[in-house]
Amino acid sequence: MQQPIEDDPVAIYDAWRAGRIRQCPTGFWQIEANARAVLEALWEREGIPMEEVPHRCRQRWFKERVGTLNRLYRGSPYLLLTSLYPSWWQPSDFPELPKADDLQEAAFAQEGLDRDPDPMRRWALSQKLRSDRQGKCRICNRLRDTDTIYCSYHLSVFRQRQRQRYAEWREQGLCYRCGGRPAVKAGACQPCYQRILINRAREMRRHYWRNKAQGLCCHWKCNAPAIPGQTLCEKHRQEERQRYYRLNYREKARINRQRRRDKEAPATP
Repeated sequence: MQQPIEDDPVAIYDAWRAGRIRQCPTGFWQIEANARAVLEALWEREGIPMEEVPHRCRQRWFKERVGTLNRLYRGSPYLLLTSLYPSWWQPSDFPELPKADDLQEAAFAQEGLDRDPDPMRRWALSQKLRSDRQGKCRICNRLRDTDTIYCSYHLSVFRQRQRQRYAEWREQGLCYRCGGRPAVKAGACQPCYQRILINRAREMRRHYWRNKAQGLCCHWKCNAPAIPGQTLCEKHRQEERQRYYRLNYREKARINRQRRRDKEAPATP
């Protein structure tokens, strides 16, 4: 959560109400800590207990005292109070039944979703978040498989459609990932290929440090026990040695030839 702009937000509010400053700083009311501090100070001054806030603080009360804050929450006392104080009041505590849009906004705020202007996008995000928390498939209500967002049936359907789409793009000479650009290398376009390399490097780093902490082989896609004091198993240790000698054979041969020439050359007087 963001920190208040000033140490004492109530002093800023009093200075604004007294006319000593023209307006509150930019973004003052967007910080929930500032809004709560000002509201609690007003309730204490007017002797309004927290239990009576929904009945005594209606739309006119917020409009007269905190007009900017009231506009941020569409002039809805229910949305304002439930957003700043979640799980404090219920809809039955208010004298009037809140509007359906306000109830929906408050539900999204409780689920941790941002207040997006598109209601259909907020609804879709809420459905995905709810299914993820319950461990259910995003399409149906069956339990999903491990490390996926679908159940076994919809996962097989999704993979089959994906293979068909990739096959069609490959036949047309397009990138098998985006399908919008011609393939350049390994069946992918240049931007997608660079993205593949970046993701693979990240996965290899995660695999390396995870296996190193567990005492396993740090070679890519190998989980065999590592040699004590080493980071590789016996198999990949031998492979790395052969690869090292093969890559450095020419350089070592050049160095050895130069050493023999230096020994055979006559010493200068």
